[in-house]
Amino acid sequence: MSRKVVVSLLNYNHGTYLEECIERVEAQTHSNVELVISDNASTDDSRKIVESYRGIHEIILHRENTGFSGGHNRVIAGGGFDYFMTLNPDLFMEPDFIERKVAAFGAGPRIGLVAGKLLRIDGKTIDSAGMVLSRTRKNDDRGGGEEDRGQYDTPGYVMGVMGSDGMYSKEMLEDVKQGDEYFDTDFFAYREEVDLSWRALLLGWRCRYEPRAVARHVHEYALAPRGEKSRRATSLQFRNRYLLLAKNDSVGNILRHLPFVIGYEAALLVWAVLFERHLLSAYGDAARLMTVVREKRKKTFSGRELDHREVMRFIRRKFVPDR
Repeated sequence: MSRKVVVSLLNYNHGTYLEECIERVEAQTHSNVELVISDNASTDDSRKIVESYRGIHEIILHRENTGFSGGHNRVIAGGGFDYFMTLNPDLFMEPDFIERKVAAFGAGPRIGLVAGKLLRIDGKTIDSAGMVLSRTRKNDDRGGGEEDRGQYDTPGYVMGVMGSDGMYSKEMLEDVKQGDEYFDTDFFAYREEVDLSWRALLLGWRCRYEPRAVARHVHEYALAPRGEKSRRATSLQFRNRYLLLAKNDSVGNILRHLPFVIGYEAALLVWAVLFERHLLSAYGDAARLMTVVREKRKKTFSGRELDHREVMRFIRRKFVPDR
């Protein structure tokens, strides 16, 4: 029997996309896929849509919004899979998407994560060819916004995978687990998949980029004008940057890129003061969580050799092709 993939489709007010997203999961060529549909206390009509699949797929209805981390952690804890995939409702997979990703785990040693080639909904523009991390420590989508001319059709290795289509091996997830958490619930939403990818890289796992695994992504949040994004969302993104660095970066690596980090931090502060003053409270929120975050890092990595040099390699090169 083929390796089992559990797909965790986590919904929050995305009823517009749900049915097509589910149809795309059901049409996958990989023969051993289980779909779990979770709703994070949506207030639109999507809860009714989710309910309509009861008896066809496993359904989880949360009484409150548990965030990206809490919603997916519950499904991971249920086990029963070889590979686990996070899926956003606005991502539409080609039929062989999962099959291609599963095959990519066998392309080399210690592959614990696989990223696919995501196009925007027009099918002509790159949305993401894997996760990258800059010298400023800003995470981003490799190739995002570029016209797809085949320039990202080479398989290889990237720093990590975004949460819209992340696929993870069971062994890797258990290795990076913090207490009873896989995705860190202190993040709640935004950058938690960056945190998991970074931890995996530090512990010697690699993220494979498979360009033949293709999907289209609406990416509604990222493409929305800044003024249309909720204060809650932008504050979480802002705050979680500092949780991410405190958990995963090294003093040595920060010092190597200190001018870039300081310059970016100064720009963030100026932006917050001039345009989005609600972001200033995120500094205090991050500070209040620092003791907990550092304790998590200490417990998780105690006695382990961390490969900060590998992180530096991906900051410098962004992508490492097959040799």
